[in-house]
Amino acid sequence: MADVDYAYPVEQICFSTQFWNSLSAEDQAIIEDCAAKAAERHTANIAAKWEEDKEFLINEGGVTFCDIDRQAFIDAAAPLGKDLQAEGFFDTADLYDQTRQFNG
Repeated sequence: MADVDYAYPVEQICFSTQFWNSLSAEDQAIIEDCAAKAAERHTANIAAKWEEDKEFLINEGGVTFCDIDRQAFIDAAAPLGKDLQAEGFFDTADLYDQTRQFNG
């Protein structure tokens, strides 16, 4: 198995634009600050859980991890989302394009 650190479980907080716009700038800032802290904690928890799971896989599951070129994997996998979108795989027509905006 290769540990590519490419994707992990995601949680989200969603508000309608109408609700968000009804909040004061101060309340929006509080929510954004809390969300950033929650995201930081979630990321740390996921990383810790992965290390725990990885140890189990190695020690109990007989899994061997191998080193790979992470960027080569990302580059090779990159066309998959666009291809799936073009084939109509996703219920939301432009889902891949929408999610790519969050990858920076």
